[in-house]
Amino acid sequence: MPISLNTPLSVMAVRVTLHKVITICSVYLPPKQQLQLSHLNMLVSQFQSPQLLLGDFNGANQLWGLLLITPVET
Repeated sequence: MPISLNTPLSVMAVRVTLHKVITICSVYLPPKQQLQLSHLNMLVSQFQSPQLLLGDFNGANQLWGLLLITPVET
């Protein structure tokens, strides 16, 4: 079942029942947008436990074959 969230982030979250109910949330952070820890904290505080937070945070790293490192700031 989808979850309505109060957040400025681009997210989609659902609750699924496996052996228990778990919240799964996917976050998309557009390139050049700075990630604010307060936004993540506000988002996670709206979920029941357990929760799984996944996403495309557009953080680049040389480990992924990129020549330029562009860290995601919090």
